[in-house]
Amino acid sequence: MLNEISISNGEVSRSNNSWDARIVNNLTLNWGAKLQAVGYMRGPQIDAQGKNDGFYTVNLGINQPLMKGKVNVGISAENIFNSIKFDYSTSSSNYDAKCVIASEGMVVRFTASYTFNNFQNKQRGRTDNANFKGGAAF
Repeated sequence: MLNEISISNGEVSRSNNSWDARIVNNLTLNWGAKLQAVGYMRGPQIDAQGKNDGFYTVNLGINQPLMKGKVNVGISAENIFNSIKFDYSTSSSNYDAKCVIASEGMVVRFTASYTFNNFQNKQRGRTDNANFKGGAAF
């Protein structure tokens, strides 16, 4: 990563190469449960006024179908390590300022859904637009 700040005759020039990365892993377990793990990382950045430090986060979730797929229950945890924090700093010849914004910690979410009517098209071999009779002019 290249971060460069140069000051010449009162003019400030900045250049920056930044990066971010995301990794997602989905697993289907033997009993039908689906597990998902997500990791995200963002590198430091420089903008016109200052710089942001990088951060990372890890999220996990599991979903279990029940009653032949009519019911789904799940639980997920976001920001597991309480690592989302935005550190921003800026400075000039007259001042230095730093701002830190942090999340409130890990969020745990429970979800449940019930499918009342799992509609499936009974016609086999038909594509979605094969018998379309729309009222459009074209």
